[in-house]
Amino acid sequence: MLLFAFLPHAQAQDEASPLRITLAEAVEIALIHNYVLQQARMAEEDARLQIQLGVADIGYPTIEAFSSYTRNIREANPFAGSSAGDFFSGFAFVEWLGFNETARTDELDATQPITFGEFADRQRRGLDAAGIAPAQPSDNPFSVANQYLNSITLTQTILDAPRYTRLLHPDGFAAARQQIPKAVERQEQIIIGQVREAFYGALLAQEESRVAAQSVARTHTSRNETALRVSNGVLPKMERLTMDVELANRESELIQAQTRASNSIDQLKYLIGMAPRQELVLNGTLTIHQTSPYLAASASTAFEEASTQRPDLEEARLAHRYALNEVRATKMNALPKVNGFVNFNYTGRVPDNRSYTISDPNNPFAFTQGNNTYFSKAYWQSALNVGLSLEWTLFNGFERRRNVQRAEVAARQAGVNVDQLTANAKMEIETALRNLDTAYHQIGSQEVNVTNAELNYEYTLARSREGVANSLQVRAASSQLDTSRLNYLRAVHGYLVAQSNLEVALGIPIEKQTDLQLASANR
Repeated sequence: MLLFAFLPHAQAQDEASPLRITLAEAVEIALIHNYVLQQARMAEEDARLQIQLGVADIGYPTIEAFSSYTRNIREANPFAGSSAGDFFSGFAFVEWLGFNETARTDELDATQPITFGEFADRQRRGLDAAGIAPAQPSDNPFSVANQYLNSITLTQTILDAPRYTRLLHPDGFAAARQQIPKAVERQEQIIIGQVREAFYGALLAQEESRVAAQSVARTHTSRNETALRVSNGVLPKMERLTMDVELANRESELIQAQTRASNSIDQLKYLIGMAPRQELVLNGTLTIHQTSPYLAASASTAFEEASTQRPDLEEARLAHRYALNEVRATKMNALPKVNGFVNFNYTGRVPDNRSYTISDPNNPFAFTQGNNTYFSKAYWQSALNVGLSLEWTLFNGFERRRNVQRAEVAARQAGVNVDQLTANAKMEIETALRNLDTAYHQIGSQEVNVTNAELNYEYTLARSREGVANSLQVRAASSQLDTSRLNYLRAVHGYLVAQSNLEVALGIPIEKQTDLQLASANR
């Protein structure tokens, strides 16, 4: 139920009422609403999509469609300046020669060869008789008013050694896929540690504010008692003025402590992604209920555990493997690339005048006229072709060599990064173990110190009431009590933070983390 209160549409409704949360609930909320985690998850999604793009670029064919329409208003004669145009204008002579050859060989007296002029004149009369207007000559005998081009091309990579190395090698895309979620997993562990530390810090700040308030209350009581004794003539007026100054100082310290407590709450709100105006109340205390299981652990044993479960170490190792594979892939750029393709074209060449002349096969001077539709098969044609293409860069100005060298440098950098993260993990573990041990021993000594300080203050206060102890001694005993209590709380805070930092340094998975911090802060 708590998580629903942190949805954006519910925050405005609940900001008026205070919200009480435990440490476990703060962690749960942060895992959903923390800004850094949201960015990390989006980066993870983007990285996953990039890998999918790389796989799609190799494993799937590319299908492209193209379509165009051209309206030819006027086209130049492609045969201008050459004798090729005479070839096409001579088609009428071919018909005339064919007619005369038939007339000579048919052995009929009625058919005799005629001149070209007479042949052309009789054809014109035949066209006039059929009501057919002769076509106007064009500068371009191939020009068509309307041209359509539609094509679909399918291309499939058959051989691309660099890309297939990235796709199929275990240290290629497979390693990259394993690497992607590690960054988010590690960021979650870090955020949990930050939320814990902020929660403990807020609890400590509140305890410091409470101790400061108790100090003000005690000083106020002492000031009243001193004022009464001054009025009775037992003490000089200087004692009352001194207590007034002491009380003002304590009140100033209280204001500062309250400000630090408010700031620590605001920091916690920011970490868990909570609305700044929402009032937050912490449900927990700085108390240790059980000792850490890592107190007796050695740094070497702890690091062996961290080396197998820290996501950032595994991410760095995978990145190194991927970088080494990139060297292999880059070297293979020297090999040719082979693609297969299938191309289907559907073209249309549609004239504005779609009528055509039909000549009588028995009489070359008798004609009829026909008309085609816009989508007549005479104007629309299809074509299909398949083939292979080979690309082979034989020399590119040493670019390939430089790319290989850069890939090798990147691989060495990835190896150094593994070493650096390993050394950093060892340092974090050793520091956390030392801090945990130090805080544990401080807690024991401070518990005794708080008890002694409480007895000393009560004893001094009683002596003051009897007139044996002066106000200076009372203030000193009160200050010692405050300092002892704060030192104890700070030791507990340091212990809990060290325990949390150790779990982060070990890279303990979220589902396997101990309940030590949660239990100690929620009871």
